[in-house]
Amino acid sequence: MRGRVQQLHEIRRERLNTLGLASEADYASLKRILKELEYAENFMKKVGCPIIDVTNKAVEETASRVLEIYLRGERHVK
Repeated sequence: MRGRVQQLHEIRRERLNTLGLASEADYASLKRILKELEYAENFMKKVGCPIIDVTNKAVEETASRVLEIYLRGERHVK
């Protein structure tokens, strides 16, 4: 997970730079990213929805996976 956190951190810093904003903003902080990921994981587990790793996946691949899960009626996916 650490690698994914670092990758998201870099993406957010670059996004802020592109928008002309300070790359040190809270939005890109490692602490905030970890907190957001923890919240999201806990929420998804609580409601029982599938968790899909979309790291380095094209939108089309993700859409295909979502459709596959939906059609199979899967509830818990990792």
